[in-house]
Amino acid sequence: SQYNIWDEYLTQISGLTSCFLRHDLSSDASTTGSRQSHNVAYYDKIQAMYRQNLPDVERILFGDDRDLEALFPGVSLRNLKKLRHYYHAPAMGQCFPQHDRVEYLSGAVARKGQDFALIANTRIHVDQRTQEGYFFRDFVVQQQPDRDVVRVVDRYPGFIVDGRKVSLGRSSSCPPYGIPRGCRFKTIGRYRKTPSWLNAGTPLALTCRIHDRGEQCQARGSLQKVTVGGVCDTQMRPVAGVR
Repeated sequence: SQYNIWDEYLTQISGLTSCFLRHDLSSDASTTGSRQSHNVAYYDKIQAMYRQNLPDVERILFGDDRDLEALFPGVSLRNLKKLRHYYHAPAMGQCFPQHDRVEYLSGAVARKGQDFALIANTRIHVDQRTQEGYFFRDFVVQQQPDRDVVRVVDRYPGFIVDGRKVSLGRSSSCPPYGIPRGCRFKTIGRYRKTPSWLNAGTPLALTCRIHDRGEQCQARGSLQKVTVGGVCDTQMRPVAGVR
């Protein structure tokens, strides 16, 4: 499962191999002139991120309880050691309760006379019913950092999609940001489906101290206290105690 915390461990290991240890990718390498400047800046940023994280990552993976308590002050050690999963709402299944007649098609054929089009892995807005199926338009979703932006585009005017592939069912569970009722927001930017295990554990807020080195990770940085997670976090919710 992509929501298992151990994937973060694997990401760190593979990331260290591919980026942190690849000195030939940095701006200090002698081959810099043969590569595009924006690629050099990107690798410098990634390397700086891993270089900054490496000591703490090693303490988390290979240290003892005292290391965990030092890195995550005020967090229950018992819950911390039961942490195996996280819920990252932007990566979960998209759903659109504010829009009627939206359907995801893994594969279907649309026809217009003698012409046909294969509609695969596409979300559509289902329009008027006909004897053969439905007229439709593309339901285009662009993910932005804080919300999903939707456009309905008629890319196949006059085409009719096979009605057997359209169910017009609604999502059984589709809360804002995939989080429980009771959380309040000024605006709602996205809705998400929730996995069955999400309510089987305890949402955990992780507090730690990091050096804020700016968006490009190049500034000298100042030590900042940050918290990630908790019941109402719309981006990342670590969950402890899931079996």
